[in-house]
Amino acid sequence: MPIILNHSSHQDQVALWKIIDGEFDNSVTGVKVADGLNIMQNQRIRQKRACLALVSLLAGAGKDIYYDENGKPHFVNDRRKLSFTHSGEYAAMMLSEKFAGIDFEKIRPKVMNIVHKFLNEPELNSLHPVDTIEHAHVYWGAKEALYKVYGKQQLVFKEHILLEPFDYLNDKGYFFAHLETPSIKKKFKLFYEKMFGFMMVYVVND
Repeated sequence: MPIILNHSSHQDQVALWKIIDGEFDNSVTGVKVADGLNIMQNQRIRQKRACLALVSLLAGAGKDIYYDENGKPHFVNDRRKLSFTHSGEYAAMMLSEKFAGIDFEKIRPKVMNIVHKFLNEPELNSLHPVDTIEHAHVYWGAKEALYKVYGKQQLVFKEHILLEPFDYLNDKGYFFAHLETPSIKKKFKLFYEKMFGFMMVYVVND
């Protein structure tokens, strides 16, 4: 089974799927993925199908999903929340009774070219002087995860998602953030973990 990570609590489940060579090359209808598509398109289709496979494994077979006008996924006839993320050969899903938000991103130096676009001054000043790139990816993942929780497009990352700065000393841990909009003001706990050259960040519902 290609699930390589499965975290669960009494109300949250998080699973990571590594897509092996040739997996999801054919859909359930027998349509070949590679026909007429480039490598990037093929990869996106495999990632999407891996996410749907995670739905079946975590939430049960036969679950219907729809995407609202903002691109946020929802179950049909199921009150649980879900969130997807994918990067490279990996796809991940979070399933929760409360809030679901997850991000999984390959760690790349180029994140430093855009940190000023999503971090405010206190957050920028708190970046680790040595492990700066990893720390920035934790912050980016947190903002992406909370964006998915909110599920609307009006968020300004620097203003509406406020992180409580922390010292990045280990490859995994937790910290806190605040989502502050006219419709919601809530403090969240987030867990992060560096693995396989990627950074995973997701909401923790205590």
